[in-house]
Amino acid sequence: MSVPIMRLSASVRRPFCAAVPRELGPNNVKGKIDAFLRGESHGGELLHTLYDHVLEEPIPERLRALVRGS
Repeated sequence: MSVPIMRLSASVRRPFCAAVPRELGPNNVKGKIDAFLRGESHGGELLHTLYDHVLEEPIPERLRALVRGS
C-alpha cells in the first residue's frame, strides 16, 4: 500500500503578509523557539504568540450545544 507524500519546495519564496502582527513576525517567533530549545524559557511566551489568536474565535454553536448537553 503506497502512502501519499507531500512535497514541499523551499525554493518558493512568498512575501510575508503585512497584515500579520509584529509579534507573529518570523524573527520574533524564531527567537522564542530558539530560546525555548536552549532552555532559556519554558515556552509559555511562544505558545501565547502562536495560539492566543485562537482564544478570540467564537465557539461554534454545535460545540456549545454539546457542552450544554442539548
